[in-house]
Amino acid sequence: MVSAGRSMQITAKSDKLHNIEQSKKKDEEKPTEKHRMLSGMVDGKLIHDVEIKHVTIDVHLHMLDFLQKSSGTKRILQAMDGCGVEKAVIIGMPCCKKWSKDEPEQPLYYQDDNGQCYVYHYSDQMVADAWLALADDKRARFAPIMGAFNPTDINAVAHVERMWDKYPGMWRGLGELMCRHDDLTMLLQDDECPVINHIAMRPIFDFCIKHDLNCLVHHNADRTAEAEDDGTHEYLWEVQEVLDTFPDLKLIWCHAGASRRTHEPTHHCMIDKMVSTYPSLIIDMSWVVWEECVLDPKTNKPHQGWIDLFNKHPTRFTIGSDQVGQFISPAGHCLMKPEITKYWVLSEVCSPEVTKAILWGNAQRIWFDGWDMPTHDKGGRWKQQPPTMKAETLYNNQGYFDWIDEEMY
Repeated sequence: MVSAGRSMQITAKSDKLHNIEQSKKKDEEKPTEKHRMLSGMVDGKLIHDVEIKHVTIDVHLHMLDFLQKSSGTKRILQAMDGCGVEKAVIIGMPCCKKWSKDEPEQPLYYQDDNGQCYVYHYSDQMVADAWLALADDKRARFAPIMGAFNPTDINAVAHVERMWDKYPGMWRGLGELMCRHDDLTMLLQDDECPVINHIAMRPIFDFCIKHDLNCLVHHNADRTAEAEDDGTHEYLWEVQEVLDTFPDLKLIWCHAGASRRTHEPTHHCMIDKMVSTYPSLIIDMSWVVWEECVLDPKTNKPHQGWIDLFNKHPTRFTIGSDQVGQFISPAGHCLMKPEITKYWVLSEVCSPEVTKAILWGNAQRIWFDGWDMPTHDKGGRWKQQPPTMKAETLYNNQGYFDWIDEEMY
């Protein structure tokens, strides 16, 4: 990373670790069907349904990545139109990946190397700035939420209160609050393990109840990479304790409590018991839970246990892309598309009513209904603000960002 001598130079990528020409060719490859932009939606409105079979709401979209970079809201909206997403819950990224002096190149993702991650409080302000730079019709497509604080800091609620006082009524919830999260738990760990039932989270939950806000939390239900499937979810009691203590909390459980290498074959049975017991609990089905738990690899359709669960509790599930920072590649790939259209298979195993509820209706009710959205005509802080951040496009295989056309968001 750093060359010795009087002149110290830092390079983001090491040429010794990459085939530059091969990487360039990969970044220039044209989109295959998997990532081809679909036609039929313009500015969130369905013009025809020849290609877009289902209109959805994405409840888990990270505007920022682990370096706090983004290709910007213009690209996000284009990607949403390109795969039939009418609206989205827009999240920042509560942590930033440190570039350690011992690593040969800049990491792009939290799992790229052993460097630590740290809480990045400014992420919430970046979400607010991006949302305020939009016209009213674009604002209406995004429900902004905040969550850039340390969940083990008892004083963390002070940050939440400050952001709420600065933009009252704009925030639709808190999240994604990073508690138990496979490898990220260790990379974020200071002196305490971030857990959902930590004493520091109690004032956070009280705040959400007071202001009738959703609380989107990532907390694994089970240990990571157990030696065997024992049918027990070791960390489930921590979630149950929160819901028992705060029965009015509108908890959105990210990824159904699953993560990489963190689930049991009986996961759907556990979720059935949880939603049956706790009426305020909503299950976010974004990220790896779909591939690792829900889908039968032989048929590429949901296992029967999950189908029965969706039919039994059709109002308790939502879907999301969990797309992070980048949304359309330099060569035109719609990166969101496979993370949204994978849920369309629900229509093959559930009724039209259940399918629509999970793909659109539940999210509309939970995140958008009843929202008195701050519009430009309210003046003051709600006037459309000039964009302040660079929209940076990632050349993923070459490992660098480019500020194309000096676009701001």
